[in-house]
Amino acid sequence: MDYDDDELEKLSLFAYHLRPLLHEEKDLVHIDLSDLEMTHYRLNKQGVRHLQLEEGMNEEYRLKGITDLGTGRFKDEEIEFLSDIIARLNEIFAEDFTDDDLFNYTNTIVDKVRENDVVMKQLENNSPDQALMGDLPNAVEHAVIETMEIHENFAKQLLEDEDKSSLFGNILLRMLLKQIEA
Repeated sequence: MDYDDDELEKLSLFAYHLRPLLHEEKDLVHIDLSDLEMTHYRLNKQGVRHLQLEEGMNEEYRLKGITDLGTGRFKDEEIEFLSDIIARLNEIFAEDFTDDDLFNYTNTIVDKVRENDVVMKQLENNSPDQALMGDLPNAVEHAVIETMEIHENFAKQLLEDEDKSSLFGNILLRMLLKQIEA
């Protein structure tokens, strides 16, 4: 066998990457779970919220009942997508993070991965399953590490230099005031 054969190597690589995409019919084995006994379980505290349900509370906190037929609304696709993302992130991170924390962190990682042209070309030209076999997982790991280093550097500079901290505070003030006006 000629191991310097380029065609053989190409065929081998093609077959290697094709195999996971082929669906094999497998006989499902029935497993008897009647004797199964649960011995452990885990609960995660996801935060404590105060529900204001007392009599005489402000109207904005009171539940509104159904008043008319046909008052239901269609769910906005983007809101539904974001809700699904937040729910999945809550499953991954069992800590007490706010939805905004999870969403902002995820957007930071997404923005950092978008800077990788190779990954973006792979995402444009391949199916999601194929993209996961490409450079995406490695790019996500690098993005997490890089953003951690960047945020640490920002925090260090702001905490060590009062002038920078003051200027940064002024920038935040302007941004917050602009959001309030909008």
